Amino acid sequence: MSNMISEAPKAKLKMVLMRGLAGSGKSTLAQILASRNDGRVISADDFFVGSDGVYRHDHTKIRIAHVDARQRIESAVKSGCDYIVVDNTHITHRDMEEYFRLAASLNALVELIEPTTPWAKDPDECVKRTVHNVPLDIIKGMLNRYQSMETDEAQMIVAGMRTA
Repeated sequence: MSNMISEAPKAKLKMVLMRGLAGSGKSTLAQILASRNDGRVISADDFFVGSDGVYRHDHTKIRIAHVDARQRIESAVKSGCDYIVVDNTHITHRDMEEYFRLAASLNALVELIEPTTPWAKDPDECVKRTVHNVPLDIIKGMLNRYQSMETDEAQMIVAGMRTA
């Protein structure tokens, strides 16, 4: 029996992409998933938290924030983490593309997860719950731009990127 365990293939890296409106419950669910799977939560929002712990979003630096998040994902994987939860909104397919490319380069399995809170698609309730004080018009815009995608479609896209 111990031979079978030692010869079992190493579990693949799993990258979970959280999806949903600001205030929908993504970060809470991300923390639960990471805790249950001995994983790490990484968010582009972390870039905007100063040494004083205060969140200061600057839309002109969003690309830099995503580069920083990708670097932290790569670092976590190099240090042996095999379960990463990317806690961003991922509203459109384009929002997920750079993380799909990263998953392909890391040979990671991808899973898309959205919170199932009763208010997940209710901008009026989400605005009350967002920890980053995202304005209602921005949350409504997120909902209007939201593009559906299932995990199996995301996995096919990532697999295609591996062979390209």
